[in-house]
Order: sequence, then C-alpha cells, then structure tokens
Amino acid sequence: MKTDEIKFVGMDLLNDVEKETINKLSTEYFDRIKRALNNLTEMIVITKIYGDTGKPDKRKKYDIHIKASSPNHIFTSTRAADWDIARTMHKACNECLAQIEHKLHTHDQRPKGLTRYPQRRRSHK
Repeated sequence: MKTDEIKFVGMDLLNDVEKETINKLSTEYFDRIKRALNNLTEMIVITKIYGDTGKPDKRKKYDIHIKASSPNHIFTSTRAADWDIARTMHKACNECLAQIEHKLHTHDQRPKGLTRYPQRRRSHK
C-alpha cells in the first residue's frame, strides 16, 4: 500500500525562493486535502513557467496543476495561472478543495454522536 506523499514535477525550472514557497504551501494544503478526502494516497504538484526567455527583467507566468488521488477518486486542478507563484498555488489548492467538496459533500459530514441539537430529557409523569 502506498504511503501519503507529495510529488513535484517541474521544480528544476524554479529558483530556491520559489521552491521554498511551493514546498511550504503544498505541505499546508496537503493536510487540508488529506483531511477532506480521509484516504489520500498521493498529491502531485506540476509547475510550468511561461514567458521566461532568460532575460532577468522579464516576468514569469506560473501555471500550477494539482492532482490529488485516493483509491476511489482522482481530483485535478488545472485552472491556476498567475504572475505570483504563491497566489497561483493558493488558487490551485483551493480549486482542488472545491472539487472535493462538490463531489463528496464534506461539509455535511459530522463525526458520529455529534448532533446539531442536543436531545431533550423527557420527564415521566
């Protein structure tokens, strides 16, 4: 059986500051996604860079895809692209969490024994 892990693709194109940002945010969101799925096996973070022609003053556009897989479902985030790497990572992870919420309705799930209203005690007359 696989252990829970994060895999990174395209990290060789990033500098050290960008790598640190991706690592930090992916570990934070990994815990959230793992809690929402209850059975997460792996999370793959795919990073692409556009507009980097080697010029130091040229801005980079980041495109981040996230693939979270469990034994029953695979959730893929593909719509996150922006000029700021942290904002792009937040967009991708939030989109993945929204897909999990939509498919599995995780906001409705409550632990057993937790009811919305406390039960009233009935007195016998």
